[in-house]
Amino acid sequence: MTNTPTLTNQDVMAALEKMASLLQIVEANRFQIIAFQNAAEAVHSLAPDINTVAAEGKLQTIPGIGKSIAASIQEFLETGKIADMEKLLEEVPVGVLEMLQVPDVGPKTARRLWQELNVTSVA
Repeated sequence: MTNTPTLTNQDVMAALEKMASLLQIVEANRFQIIAFQNAAEAVHSLAPDINTVAAEGKLQTIPGIGKSIAASIQEFLETGKIADMEKLLEEVPVGVLEMLQVPDVGPKTARRLWQELNVTSVA
């Protein structure tokens, strides 16, 4: 499957935001977190369809998207997954990620609940 048009700019933005949140939860390098946040915003603001930009090999021409994130976007468009995200999802319990849907619970709070109180679910 290559550059399936079923994945929209919104889908890519959501994947990049999820990646940024996962990186925050595992306390990754803050510059890497910021890079994914900026890339998500760039895709959100992007007028052309991300599939078209990717097919033209121009992902890196989008301000805020470098070589590594462009590769992640390309991988997501082609497979529907990002390998680095899949690794993080194996490390972080699903419930911890679901905590982010609770008002006023961000990645740092979710991490503290998980690590300090062993809370792994919103239920």
